[in-house]
Amino acid sequence: RKLAQEKALKPRERIGKHKVPKLLEAVKLTDELPTSLRQLQPEGSSYAESFNSLMKRNFIEPEVAYKQKVEKVKRKTTEKWSYKDFK
Repeated sequence: RKLAQEKALKPRERIGKHKVPKLLEAVKLTDELPTSLRQLQPEGSSYAESFNSLMKRNFIEPEVAYKQKVEKVKRKTTEKWSYKDFK
């Protein structure tokens, strides 16, 4: 029992070089809440929350979202043969 309490107090070892990203919690204000709980719609993404939970518990290595680089295509300019023949 003491070992479990000591283990709970220690910070977990980090897997990978990135930190776990913090998600903003979706909270509704009192004036935004519906009158009955049946009309209450879920906020946020359950997939993102479960994925973040797995990263916090060291089941998955934390990742950083990155954007793919888009390369611009360089256009080649050529002269048509009909233009060359005219000269």
